[in-house]
Amino acid sequence: MFKILSRNRDYNGISAGVQFKRGVGYTDNPRAICWFEEHGYKVNKNENIEVEENKEIENENIKTEKDKNTEVEVEKEIDYTSLSYQDLKKIAAKKNINSFKVKKNELIEKLENLK
Repeated sequence: MFKILSRNRDYNGISAGVQFKRGVGYTDNPRAICWFEEHGYKVNKNENIEVEENKEIENENIKTEKDKNTEVEVEKEIDYTSLSYQDLKKIAAKKNINSFKVKKNELIEKLENLK
């Protein structure tokens, strides 16, 4: 896997079929890597990165960020059926759910199964 760094460090979403979380995505797709290079993303080719190791590091960073913040996030009940497809994709990206080529009703089902 290659590490792709977005210019926007806060970006969460999908670009060229690659899921990004806080400006970082991972792929081994040569076409996607080429696309990212052409569009100004930083691609770490010299590092063959194991995604699991990076997820552990990200989880540690999340814990320290939560310690710094005094606000408590509360999960709200959401009626996913009333949301637009684009809104569902944004929510899925925040919850690390791949929404690439997923129909709206399938995406709703995935989100509801997380509850």
